[in-house]
Amino acid sequence: MQKVFLILAAMLSAFAFTSCSSDDDSTVSLAESAVTLKVDENKQLKASGDVKKWGSENEFIASVSTSGLVTANHVGETQVMASGSNGSAICKVTVKPQYTYYTEPLCKEGVTKSDVKKYEKRNLRSESTDGLFYNGESSLVTAVAYQFDSNGYLKYVLLMIPHHNSSVLAQQLINFLLERYNPVADIDGVYTFIDANSVKTANKIVYMEVAPQGYYNYISVTYAINTNK
Repeated sequence: MQKVFLILAAMLSAFAFTSCSSDDDSTVSLAESAVTLKVDENKQLKASGDVKKWGSENEFIASVSTSGLVTANHVGETQVMASGSNGSAICKVTVKPQYTYYTEPLCKEGVTKSDVKKYEKRNLRSESTDGLFYNGESSLVTAVAYQFDSNGYLKYVLLMIPHHNSSVLAQQLINFLLERYNPVADIDGVYTFIDANSVKTANKIVYMEVAPQGYYNYISVTYAINTNK
């Protein structure tokens, strides 16, 4: 009888061990909790467990395939999730730029003069009741102008960029914008970009115009809040 109990105990122990192992094997986990990529780079995430679905919190910044291959689309931060029947795991994805032409202005809903003054590191040239005017931080940017509405909230930001008749500089500026925004229109020489995959979900619209009227030696870049959401 004692021998039977020993056999039963051994069988139960083996069964318990097998059951625990099976649960552990099916728990979803990722080898990396965070990755950093540059725009257009890829990273294959290594997952363990019963992964049934991959997804990205913001596909504009980074997308992920059904096999866990992450593609960096635009500058920013998002999260990629691997999920299964027994839990999920998250990997933070940071997408860094290859081009840093200038420091982007503060442009979002509800911004006031006070917010801009706290944000800006450029030298303030002048101030009016509805505007702030900064010197550019380098020879690549001449001026940065913030315009506010009658309630004191930001309407748009205008950057004046000398092109020096250089196709190289122009291409660098375009690459700078493409790393951060999605091009959606080109009408009469005005190029339109948004910070999302569709206008309805975009927070910001950026307009670029080469040689605007009266400023033929410049490229203007205007940042505006999307009011069409």
